[in-house]
Amino acid sequence: MEINNNLTKSEYPAQKRDKSVVIPERYLYRALTAILAGICYINSLDGDFVHDDIFAIKNNGDVIGETPLQDVFTNDFWGKPMLSPASHKSYRPLTILTFRLNYWLSDGSPWSFHVVNVCLHVMMTYLFTYTCEVVVLLPTSCALAAGSLFAVHPIHTEAVSGIVGRADLLAGVFFLLALISYHSHSQQTLERHKYNQHLKVITNKLLRDIPNQHLKAITNKHLKDLTNKHLKDITNKHLEDITNKHLKDITNKHIKDITNKHLEDMTNKHLKDITNKHLKDITNKHLKDITNKHLKDMTNKHLKDITNKHLKDITNDHLKDMTNKHLKDITNKHLEDITNDHLKDMTNKHLKDITNKHLEDITNDHLKDMTNKHLKDITNKHLEDITNDHLKDMTNKHLKYITNKHLEDITNDHLKDMTNKHLKDITNKHLEDITNDHLKDMTNKYLKDITNKHLKDITNKHLEDITNKHLRDITNKHLKP
Repeated sequence: MEINNNLTKSEYPAQKRDKSVVIPERYLYRALTAILAGICYINSLDGDFVHDDIFAIKNNGDVIGETPLQDVFTNDFWGKPMLSPASHKSYRPLTILTFRLNYWLSDGSPWSFHVVNVCLHVMMTYLFTYTCEVVVLLPTSCALAAGSLFAVHPIHTEAVSGIVGRADLLAGVFFLLALISYHSHSQQTLERHKYNQHLKVITNKLLRDIPNQHLKAITNKHLKDLTNKHLKDITNKHLEDITNKHLKDITNKHIKDITNKHLEDMTNKHLKDITNKHLKDITNKHLKDITNKHLKDMTNKHLKDITNKHLKDITNDHLKDMTNKHLKDITNKHLEDITNDHLKDMTNKHLKDITNKHLEDITNDHLKDMTNKHLKDITNKHLEDITNDHLKDMTNKHLKYITNKHLEDITNDHLKDMTNKHLKDITNKHLEDITNDHLKDMTNKYLKDITNKHLKDITNKHLEDITNKHLRDITNKHLKP
């Protein structure tokens, strides 16, 4: 603060003295010092490269263009890598760039190098005079004297006449430019601060003179206008953002509640009728056709393989007690049970795959309990009736025919080895893991995922095609054992 006050105090006398001086004369004084600097060193333009100029310019690959341009930023002033032990460690890439530009424009003529150095000295002298007058706040005459002395002082001879002295000239020019720029900014800040202080004083004085009553009236009037105008803009802008944001959350929340509520009501009403109607038709019609057609082919094929395989390995000692009567009774009894149990398991498993294919996009949790209840009763009832009635008749009829036909082809030597023990082991092995409890558990588990939406859209045509295709695969796959 003390420095600023001193600068301010010394500034006013200088301004008073400058009132009698015309503004162009100030620039003329600065130009005179610059011209004087150029005249003093005009005789150096004919000079050649001497001393360090030879090593820094003529023998420097960064200057004459023998190295890539990017090497200027990794080499020192003399063209050696900065990381090299032989490097001088003098890093001056800006000076080297000016040398390289000089060399490229003048094809290595020393005259252009000297011209640039003299121009830099002229610029330096002008900036020095300006600094003395504006920054240091010397009187114009004193600033002119200081600038003239700087222009002709012999201490600058080496920096101006010697080409390698350009590094010193560039450093001086950029230093003065930075100092002048800082001073200009600080003066603007100081003037702005003074203006604010004066404005506060004037405002406080005026406000003290205005009665409180008038201030209230003026304030109320302007506040109303401002409030009405800005509140409209603010309200419209923010209400749009708030509405868009909250409506999304509210919509998502209520749609979920509404959907869950209505789906429960719709499910209770329509699922019973749809399930009863379609499953009855599908089960009654297609299970009859599938069972009659495929059991014939499968029984013929697999009983032949089973009989041939096992009867060959049975020893002669066990065949004596085996008769046609026991074989028929055992075969009829056990195959009937095996067929019933396997068909139930297979039907439930593949009906679940058929349903899941069309209903994989439905995720309503409320439909699971109701679907489980109704489909369980319907499926168990119809499947048990159909499989028991048709399979008994068909199995007895075809197995008698198959057994009699194939047993005739088996030689007496192999039949003697067949016993009740082996047939019981074969039958019991497959029957141990198959029970009616598995059918109920599988039905409950897999039919829980059937929901209301896609059951409505499934027509008799699609269900018939799907059931026919998959039950054929089921029968082929699972009735082989």
